[in-house]
Amino acid sequence: MSDTPDPHTLSRRTFVRSAGTAAVVAGLAPTLVGRAAAAPVALNAVNLFMETTSPEISTGGTATLTLHVGNAPGANTTLSPATVFITTPYFYNLGNLSSVTGSPLPVSASVLYSNPAPNVPEVAQITIPAGLAPGTLETLTIPLVQLPNAPALPADGRATVHAGPLDTDTDVTRNSRGFQPVLDSSAVPPPGNPDLYFTYTPAVFTNAASPASLHVTVFNNSGLPLVGLGAFTYVTPIFTNLGPVQPLGTTVLYSNTDPFAPSIIQVSTIDLALLPYSFAIQLLLTHGAPRGTYGTNGIVYPARPAPSFDASPATQSMSIVQLVPPS
Repeated sequence: MSDTPDPHTLSRRTFVRSAGTAAVVAGLAPTLVGRAAAAPVALNAVNLFMETTSPEISTGGTATLTLHVGNAPGANTTLSPATVFITTPYFYNLGNLSSVTGSPLPVSASVLYSNPAPNVPEVAQITIPAGLAPGTLETLTIPLVQLPNAPALPADGRATVHAGPLDTDTDVTRNSRGFQPVLDSSAVPPPGNPDLYFTYTPAVFTNAASPASLHVTVFNNSGLPLVGLGAFTYVTPIFTNLGPVQPLGTTVLYSNTDPFAPSIIQVSTIDLALLPYSFAIQLLLTHGAPRGTYGTNGIVYPARPAPSFDASPATQSMSIVQLVPPS
């Protein structure tokens, strides 16, 4: 969904965060000293894309996500491993990744981030070795596990693919796709009490060098006073990183500066007795992001949900708008 930054020059950033403080992002870039920089080397042109299915969740709460990673006809065979990032929907965890399979190429899988909380996604990485030929589809199967009290309409998960350092992806507009688990009719929970919901204003990027903010307001929909704390969890969209300034009470649960990987933050000090409550999440655009709208999702969730709590209205898709011409 955007031009891929050269992994050789991609900065690594470290977030340092504590509740009630702002985080500082430190970037490191390579510097050449003593001689002129070498002329850029033309990389191997590939054209990767991602296709997803909607895994059907059985009554037992398990499912298999099937992905297809392709290299379009007319491209070159990949010379370096490609990386697939998978972000689970809320209320779903990764299964045992030792059962992940790939065909026709063998793959390796690892967990990048694990969290048992229902309102926090998990992140996996799958490595496809070099050798994906043009016109070939690599099929991946990944196990998912549904957590208790999952809403009938969960938020989307996401799968992305990133070309390796010896390859340049000529079209990254098809590198990211969402997927949404489908429940059997017998597994759909009855409607509960929709106590919480939120609205948001999209972050709009008009300058590649300046951050943009996503504005969120959390509301009490119960008609009754609420007590305790709530948390808002947000997953960054493709081609964005977290900005250096975030709301008070924010924790960075997972940070990854790869433009195709997610970062996950949580604003965990929302006083439910004082709703509505508004805050802004600051985002940065990665190098080479094309114009367009990028989707992701968020959820507001009480620290101690009642048995009747219905997370369906508390979860929704969110978007940002990128208006800057790619560099």
